[in-house]
Amino acid sequence: MSGLSVSGLHVRIGAVEVLRDVSFQVAPGEIFGLIGESGSGKSMTALALMDLLPKGSARTGTIHLDGTEVSALGERDMRDVRGNDISMIFQEPMTALNPLQTIGDQVMETVRIHTGASRAHARARAREALDLAGLPADRVPLTRYPHELSGGQRQRVVIALAIALRPKVLIADEPTTALDVTTQAQILELLKGLVEEDGMSLILITHDLAVVAGLANRIAIMRAGEVVERGGTAEVFAAQRHAYTRTLLAASVHQPERHGRGPGAPVLEVHEAVREYSLPRRGLFDRPDTFRAVKGVSLTLHRGENLGLVGESGCGKSTLARAILGLEPLQGGQIMMGGQEVSPAMKPAARRRISVVFQDPYGSFNPRHTVGRLVAEPFHLMAEKPTDQQEQVAEALEAVGLAAADAGKYIHEFSGGQRQRIAIARALIIRPDVIVLDEAVSALDVRVRARVLDLLAELSESHALSYLFISHDLTVVRAITDRVLVMRAGEIVE
Repeated sequence: MSGLSVSGLHVRIGAVEVLRDVSFQVAPGEIFGLIGESGSGKSMTALALMDLLPKGSARTGTIHLDGTEVSALGERDMRDVRGNDISMIFQEPMTALNPLQTIGDQVMETVRIHTGASRAHARARAREALDLAGLPADRVPLTRYPHELSGGQRQRVVIALAIALRPKVLIADEPTTALDVTTQAQILELLKGLVEEDGMSLILITHDLAVVAGLANRIAIMRAGEVVERGGTAEVFAAQRHAYTRTLLAASVHQPERHGRGPGAPVLEVHEAVREYSLPRRGLFDRPDTFRAVKGVSLTLHRGENLGLVGESGCGKSTLARAILGLEPLQGGQIMMGGQEVSPAMKPAARRRISVVFQDPYGSFNPRHTVGRLVAEPFHLMAEKPTDQQEQVAEALEAVGLAAADAGKYIHEFSGGQRQRIAIARALIIRPDVIVLDEAVSALDVRVRARVLDLLAELSESHALSYLFISHDLTVVRAITDRVLVMRAGEIVE
């Protein structure tokens, strides 16, 4: 049989059965959507197909690709299959990329390992793949490192890695989570074009029902490690035979209840903020040029107000957020919070008033610490540490939909969406005046996103919390914010 066929796939980790009787087929030139909440088994299914399961896992069932049983191959043969015949776009780009290598070297490595091509030919293939992924040479040369790119740009590098050799099967695990709406449309159009041109089989793993509805031919909905509903995309969304399917669709359009009381006094004021970076010298005796990422931005955030900041990837949203958090200095203008200037030299007592949920949850945690210790980290900003830290950590975890027992686990034991919930719990735990949420719900599935938005709305009203909500998701911004600023090329344009 041509294409990919999965039959009776079971995966057990220790005594826990994480996948139960997962079966589906994906024909050449077909887009197959795999939908479900965080922890439902979507990514574990992808890892099982790639034979990249965690240590101690046991897999049964069969996986055929163009008639070959790849599930029976040893590790040596699977190395030839991965990247060449089956490739994967991973959910978290910063953990999928090597921070010590340039993006060009990383894409070239895939080409050279599988084709034995010369360095010059591999460089040309790498440039072609990055161009296809929307990273042109004039903006993103091969010599850039991952940390020099925005979250959306890093995701596009991961996509370039996956499509460099035009595989037979492409597994896209949340490929547009970190992308703004215009870039998301470009990437989805790119993936659709590759499927049509090359006859590639695409498995699209996502919690974004709108993306699946507009792209996938067929879908399967997963819950707790098994498929609960499957069929043609339009048919499944129209019939909604399973109660879980109906719940997911209802959560996708959920808007938190907000009473809309008037905002209080200003808690954060940004006056003509300018943030510049030095660029590499062009010559030995040349003066380095500067790149102005934020160009005279001004804004005011009031107590109890939710302010949205939207814009494309690379427009300067996250750079402005780092300056507001006092993590980077300004080259012009001023940021004031509660009558005190915000800067890298600000004291812990002032830092306690502002908290943050970063875009990349895994990169913002120390993987050697337990979740309980990670969530309790902000307590070091308090003059007197609370005696009931464990109880407060448990309360914070339960508030974002996790269990108190999760405090004893490590961050690698959680899915991408669960990690983001832990990041939100850490930001909430000392009840700051201002929380900066940088794409805070982009990695969350629709039901958890609905609960988190409800939680944020409730806390905003009960504790007069103020949010600076940075996002590319206009639906989320519309649901949660009072005012919105649109940013482009370092400036507020509307």
